[in-house]
Amino acid sequence: MRNCFGFVAFSASVCMSVCAPGRAQTTQPAMEIDACGVLVRGAECIVFEAGGLRYFLSDYGGYQVGDSVRVVGFVNPDCLTICQDVDACISGATVYDPDVLPCGTPLPDFPGDLCTAAAGALASAIAAGLYFTRRRQV
Repeated sequence: MRNCFGFVAFSASVCMSVCAPGRAQTTQPAMEIDACGVLVRGAECIVFEAGGLRYFLSDYGGYQVGDSVRVVGFVNPDCLTICQDVDACISGATVYDPDVLPCGTPLPDFPGDLCTAAAGALASAIAAGLYFTRRRQV
């Protein structure tokens, strides 16, 4: 029974390292990218072209060929894709309109901004509550 369990554990680990996407180690670590460029038609796919390089995106966010976009994500140079004319893939990509959020400007931190605003409102509410519930001197 012990040998069978060891074989099952070994088989599961081999399958997870070979078959599971994103689980296998890559030769290069993923680098963060925040770049503006244009969506162009490649030989097989629509690709994001920026800084003289071409990247594959799995989601273009409703943008089309010829649109200028800002892309934020992680570059994976070891990705597998059917697009032959790309230099790398961008995983976890979020596509923005550069007219609304130009390159070089900080992106809004919605959860952080909401927490900061909520903390300020809560502190104000507590202070107002303490002020209005104090005993009045007669």
